[in-house]
Amino acid sequence: MRGWVMELSKENLLDYILGKLRNAPKLSQDRIIRAGEPLPYRKSYYIIERYVNDFLNGYKENRFIIMPGLRGIGKTTILFQLYDYLINEKGIDQNRVLYLSVDELNAYFEVKLIDAIDIFIKEIHQSLPVNLDRELFILVDESHYDKNWSLVGKILFDNSEKIFTIFTGSSALNLEMNADAARRAKKEAIYPLDFSEYLILKHGIHPPSQTSEFLMDLIFKGD
Repeated sequence: MRGWVMELSKENLLDYILGKLRNAPKLSQDRIIRAGEPLPYRKSYYIIERYVNDFLNGYKENRFIIMPGLRGIGKTTILFQLYDYLINEKGIDQNRVLYLSVDELNAYFEVKLIDAIDIFIKEIHQSLPVNLDRELFILVDESHYDKNWSLVGKILFDNSEKIFTIFTGSSALNLEMNADAARRAKKEAIYPLDFSEYLILKHGIHPPSQTSEFLMDLIFKGD
């Protein structure tokens, strides 16, 4: 009986992953378009985009990315902007880009993050990580809901140079990394907007460089 339940869970999880792949383009557009206009890009987006381009050009070091930050600060938007970039600008097939939110995954299934990724690689791409012959992108949101997320990242990093992963989560995400994962991962923390970025994103005003530093000097030094 227990074996039947486990097999049924696997089938349901596969259906869930297929649904995530199928619905991701619309979900992405819903998250990055407001009033018919694309949301502006934060500075951190361009850093991650550069890692993606380096990966596609054959540089395999920075392919395990950690994005910690406060809730509501824009991490999910960056993930969907990257998804849109991969699909619509780089021409990556949508079945090769998996977006997962671990809190949602936990709400539907009593499974681990590694189980969902295992289904994605083995069932969707009919492969093991070590045997992959094309690049896959795995975008993991709210990863702190799985206590072993950093081990998952390490395993994927060690087993395939064809997998690019991003893990977002709470500001304490970097504290949850084990030592092996920390040596392999590239961290890009997402912070609240500074004054210059606020002017750019909220008002479309591009201030001179070092505006924030100038204001700090003015406030604290009267210079």
